[in-house]
Amino acid sequence: MSTLSNSDNEGLTMGHKPTSRWSIPILLAGEGASQLGDNLFMLAADWYIAKLTQNAAIIGIFSALFASTSLTMVFTGGVADRHRRMPLMLGVDAVQTAIMLAATFLYAAVPPTVVGLAAIVLLTRLVGMFFMPAVNALIPQLADDDSLERVNGMYQGVSMSMQMAGTLIGGAIVALMPLATFTAINALTFLASLACVGALMHVHAETYEPAANEDAHGWRQGIDYIRGNSLMLGVILLALVVNFALGPVMSLDVLWVQQVLHASAFAYSSIQIVLMIGIILGNVAVFALQRAPFKAKLIGPLLGMAGSIAILALFPSLWLTLAMILVMGLAAGIVNVTIATTVQRFTPEHLLGRVNGALLTGTQAALPVGMALGGVIAQRIGVAGVFLGGAAIAMIAALVAATRPWNVPDEETETNVPEDSKSFEALQTTVDEATQGVSAAEGGQTKA
Repeated sequence: MSTLSNSDNEGLTMGHKPTSRWSIPILLAGEGASQLGDNLFMLAADWYIAKLTQNAAIIGIFSALFASTSLTMVFTGGVADRHRRMPLMLGVDAVQTAIMLAATFLYAAVPPTVVGLAAIVLLTRLVGMFFMPAVNALIPQLADDDSLERVNGMYQGVSMSMQMAGTLIGGAIVALMPLATFTAINALTFLASLACVGALMHVHAETYEPAANEDAHGWRQGIDYIRGNSLMLGVILLALVVNFALGPVMSLDVLWVQQVLHASAFAYSSIQIVLMIGIILGNVAVFALQRAPFKAKLIGPLLGMAGSIAILALFPSLWLTLAMILVMGLAAGIVNVTIATTVQRFTPEHLLGRVNGALLTGTQAALPVGMALGGVIAQRIGVAGVFLGGAAIAMIAALVAATRPWNVPDEETETNVPEDSKSFEALQTTVDEATQGVSAAEGGQTKA
C-alpha cells in the first residue's frame, strides 16, 4: 500500500476544468493523420522484411527489437512530467517528419535492405515513445471525469480506424509502389499531426504545476507508485504472461498468411483491418460496460483472446482466421480503454506521465521475449504450434487471475492509497471527502 501526501490527494484526477470544445476534435484529427501514414509505412516495412528474409526466426527477432522500444517509456514518462506535454508532442512530430523525409530520399536512390529498413523503423519507434505518455497525461486535462472513458474510447477508436484505412490502402498497393512512396506519405501525415498539435496549443491553455520537492521528477516514482498499488501491479503481472504467450501472434501473423493460409498481401491486410474493427467495436462496447466490475472487464476479454487464438490455430482457414481475429480485437479494445481510464482517474496528475510510462513498459516487457522465442520455436514446430501453445498459456494465466480480487480502490485516506473498491463512484466520493477534510484541518490550524 503506497502513501500520498496532502498535495497528492489534491492531484488525483477526479475533476477537470472546462476546455475548448475544439480540443478533442483537434487531438483526434492529429492522431488520425499520424496513424494513417505510420500504419501504411509499417505494413510496407513488415511485408518487405518478410519478403527479403522468409525466415521466422529473423522476423521474430526484428519484431522483438521493435516491440522492445516500449520499454523506454519508463523513462520517457518522466520527460512528459518534466515538461508541458503539447510542446513535447510537437517536437516528436517534427523529428519523425524529418526521419521519414530522409528515408524517402534514401529509398528513392537505393533499394531497401533488411538492416537499413529495420534501423529506420527502430529510430522512428524510439522517438514515438515520447509521444504516448505525453498524450495519455494530457487527455485528463481535455475531458471531465464523466466523459473520460468516452474520450479514451474515441481516441483509441480514431487511432484504430486510421490504422485500418492505412492497412487497407497498404495491402492494395504494397506490391505496386516503391518503399519511398510509403515513407513520403508517412512524412506528410506526421506533418499534419504537427499542425494539429500546434492548433491545439492555441485553443487550450495547458496547465503545468511541477511538484515542490526537488526529487519530484525522479523516473522511479512511477514504478514506486505502481508497486504500492495492488490493482496496477496485478495488471502488469497478468499482462507479462499474456503478452509473452500471445506476442508471437503479432510477429508471425505475416508468416501465418504466407506459409499456412497461402494467401496474398491483401489477405494479410484484411486480417489487420478486421483486428482494428474488433478493437473499435471493443472501444464502443466498453461504454455499455461502465457499471460492470473491473474484474469482469479484464478477465473475460483475456479469456476471449486466448480462446480465439486457440481456435484459429486448430482450424486454419482464412475465414475462420478473420472471425477469430475480430474476437481478439474486440477483447483488446475493452481491456485497453478500461485500464487507460482507471489509471487516468486514480493517479496524481504530476505522476501521470511516469505512471503511464511505467505501466506501459511493464505490460509490454515480455512482448519482445515472446516474439523472439516464438520465432525460433516456429522454425521447429511451425507457426500453428506456437499459436496454440501461447493460447494455452494465456488461458491458464487468465483463469488463475480470475481467482484473485480485482476491485478498484474504494477507501481513500489522508495517508493511504486504497487497494480495493466496489465502484469508481465510491472512490471519487471518498477522495472528495478526504480532500475536504484536509482543507478543513488546514483551515483550523491557521485560525489557531
